[in-house]
Amino acid sequence: MPSLDKFFNPKSVAVIVASKQRGKVGFSILEALKDGYKGEIYPINPNEQEIMFLKVYKSVLDVKEPIDLAVIAVPKEVVPKVLQDCAKKKVEAVVIVTSGYSEIGDKKAEEELLKIIKGSKTRVMGPNCLGAFDGYSHVDTLFLPKTKLRRPAEGGISFVSQSGAFGSTLLDLAADQGIGIANAKALEKQLPAKGNRIAVVTNGGGFGVIVSDAVMENNMELTGFSVENAELLKKILPEYGSVHNPLDLVGDADQERYRGVLEVLVKDKNLDGIIVISLFQTVSLQPGVIDVIAEIKKRTQKPIIVCATGGEFTRRCLADLEKKGIPTYITPERAVKAMGALVRYGEILRGSRQLKVAR
Repeated sequence: MPSLDKFFNPKSVAVIVASKQRGKVGFSILEALKDGYKGEIYPINPNEQEIMFLKVYKSVLDVKEPIDLAVIAVPKEVVPKVLQDCAKKKVEAVVIVTSGYSEIGDKKAEEELLKIIKGSKTRVMGPNCLGAFDGYSHVDTLFLPKTKLRRPAEGGISFVSQSGAFGSTLLDLAADQGIGIANAKALEKQLPAKGNRIAVVTNGGGFGVIVSDAVMENNMELTGFSVENAELLKKILPEYGSVHNPLDLVGDADQERYRGVLEVLVKDKNLDGIIVISLFQTVSLQPGVIDVIAEIKKRTQKPIIVCATGGEFTRRCLADLEKKGIPTYITPERAVKAMGALVRYGEILRGSRQLKVAR
């Protein structure tokens, strides 16, 4: 199954139909894209020649260059023809804003859209969809004007919402609270796991027990370490430490112990992802561990997720990790579920699992 990358990191976006009239959906989407998005923008409108100093095309088929993402905001009766053009143009990602489909009981019209893209590489988000937003690529297909809905800064959090109303509310609250958003649809910025073999690292043994149960409930494995890496870990841990998964660094762990252990684990071919559970409140653990985790994350393709529970000091540490692009959670169960999502996403990309769409 193709990646969702074209929804969040497109090199070009077509807006159908673009409008020069403020208050129209096509105007809001085009305006949002122009404010930050660095890729090519192709306004589509058969009745205009120029909008916002951009050349306007009558159809996506008139655009000579490839189009990665198309946003369709036209009357319902026109959507099938526009979607056919997108499939013919080999547009891989399409957002359909237009409403009036299964949400009001018209499943037949929605099935017609599925027939149009069947057998093509075109994937559709929608219909009746708020759109997609990514704080890094600045792709913004939301039709809600920025004067009314501020966009959050870039960050390590991603979410998917079944409801446009809930989705827009979450974005608004995130912007108000200074919470950074990677993308508002999936864990796109965190690399998918290549398998379900997970390591858990903690400086608090009790959390390891909770995680063990949660990992199994989410169809993942706490796999053993290779013989070679087990020997390396023994040299890093204190004499009374034990080389088992979850790996307990014990309460006197400092940032260098975290560094040594993580550098071993990211190279272990028996592992596909790492959950780090940290008690930042211990006397031996300094805030420098945040830089250690972020530095190691930059050097690996394995997903790393951090969990920490606590008060104001812990929240500040988690916020610093988020700024560095590390997803964080306040309970072990949530961290495990997030890793499980990355495992399933990896399975989808490899074609070993079909994405189930709720209706």
